[in-house]
Amino acid sequence: MKSNYDEIRQILNETGIDTKKNTNYDNLEIDSITIIELILRIEKFYGITILQNDIKIENFSNVNAINNLLLKYLKKETDESIEANEELNFYI
Repeated sequence: MKSNYDEIRQILNETGIDTKKNTNYDNLEIDSITIIELILRIEKFYGITILQNDIKIENFSNVNAINNLLLKYLKKETDESIEANEELNFYI
């Protein structure tokens, strides 16, 4: 199973960002159009929707920042799923 970092690296490569050149992943130096493409790929890959107020350059400046943003959405999705299951179990 791939880690989030490996998946993010794969998405970055698919977006045209050379992760070999940015081995330390500090300051990926990507422009706004590339960020939009990156967001679309992340949303599609993980089945999430990134809210407009989270579309900030600092959330996409390095792999750690992208991972932290991703974890926020995956946790939210998990929490909502748990709530739905708890409600369902209440009625059973």
